[in-house]
Amino acid sequence: DMVSQGYVARMEAFPVEEWVHLAVTVAREDNRVRVYLNGDKVDEAVLTQHTHLGHILSQPTQEPLRIGKRKDAEFMNSYFGGWMSDVRVYDRILTDGEVARIAQAP
Repeated sequence: DMVSQGYVARMEAFPVEEWVHLAVTVAREDNRVRVYLNGDKVDEAVLTQHTHLGHILSQPTQEPLRIGKRKDAEFMNSYFGGWMSDVRVYDRILTDGEVARIAQAP
């Protein structure tokens, strides 16, 4: 499971020694998080302010974006243990179709 500040995506573990395309979209308007694996939506949830991530999404913040490192004091030295390639951050929410096309691109 992918754990991120109180949200656990309902999905299978990533295959070992195999590249996967992982995409996450977050809509600040309604705290909706969508998780995609290889272009397929595998989870969707609306987070309440009772979850840490839901609280963060609902508040303006000066916190930097962290990819591959947890912020929690308990896990200060906890980093993603694999390789990342072609990391992208968009200033809008991608549609399901856009995520699928990006995942299938050579």
